[in-house]
Amino acid sequence: MLRCSWFCGLIAVLFCVGCGPRNNPKFEKTVPVRGTVVLANGSPLTGGWITFHAKDLTKGDAWAIIGRDGRFELGTYKKDDGAMLGTYTVTVEPIVYDQNGNPRPNPSLGIPAKYTKTESSDLIVEIKDEGAQDLKLVLR
Repeated sequence: MLRCSWFCGLIAVLFCVGCGPRNNPKFEKTVPVRGTVVLANGSPLTGGWITFHAKDLTKGDAWAIIGRDGRFELGTYKKDDGAMLGTYTVTVEPIVYDQNGNPRPNPSLGIPAKYTKTESSDLIVEIKDEGAQDLKLVLR
């Protein structure tokens, strides 16, 4: 009985050790990407959810919450860790978080409908290996 529980414990430890990102060949480098989203009139978007959808389906998407000042900082594997190199279609959704941290739609943000879907968004961004990138995205 003792051998069986020892063996099961060893298998569990080996399984967990093998699951980390440094052992994952698909764990790709990210570069810091931050920016500002503004409306056509030049005023900052005061909230929302921005997603960079990778055109190369072997890469991961990056996302961020847009602050009241229109600023965002992308994350791929975790919050604010950047985006993988490549080309992305960008969507912006009118989602804000209430005081309890629950997401809710807010159509009063004024986001044009075409930017809420990858099929209609014309925001295309290329992330290059040039260090930190600071973007300005205009919703027209």
